[in-house]
Amino acid sequence: MRVHRSVALGVLLSLAMGMSAQADLITGSLPLAGIGVTQNGADLSVSDEIYTSFELTTSAGTGDLAGIGQLVVFFNSDIYLDQASTGFGYSFWNDNWGKFTANSGTIVQRTADFLDLFMEGLFTPSANGGLKDFDATPATVRVSINQSGGSLSQGVTLDVAPVPEPSSLALLGIGSTVGLIAVGRRRWKKA
Repeated sequence: MRVHRSVALGVLLSLAMGMSAQADLITGSLPLAGIGVTQNGADLSVSDEIYTSFELTTSAGTGDLAGIGQLVVFFNSDIYLDQASTGFGYSFWNDNWGKFTANSGTIVQRTADFLDLFMEGLFTPSANGGLKDFDATPATVRVSINQSGGSLSQGVTLDVAPVPEPSSLALLGIGSTVGLIAVGRRRWKKA
């Protein structure tokens, strides 16, 4: 019986050691505002393209993004509302900090004077910028656009929160299994 447990423990430990360690992922959020926002229709309920000249941070970021200060320019692509399944074709970037690329999106709410979009994607740090020591990290972006008369305003929030990779979850499972074996072993000895 002891040999079986020793072998099982050895197998679990070798699996745990063989798993790759995850590099640093980014956490934090960043508020931005769209500058020069226009559309190709009369109002937000009928437009299928939104154009923005660039985006500007409205205050410093939080967490790992705190180094990105206020009034930092990010260039962006246009938003194509008929391409939700691919993230509306949306991305924004700054050569010193990195790039967010959407890969899926949802229209949360859409009326003649309001448009709310939610996108999931990846934030990839610039190779030589302030976040160069971090890995690309899953991220979400919320874009809200208001229309009053013929004027549009746009708010954008980037939220970068890493999701545990499968090997981290496997390590958690292995640790839980070893812990349960140890508890069961103690109870068995007492009986």
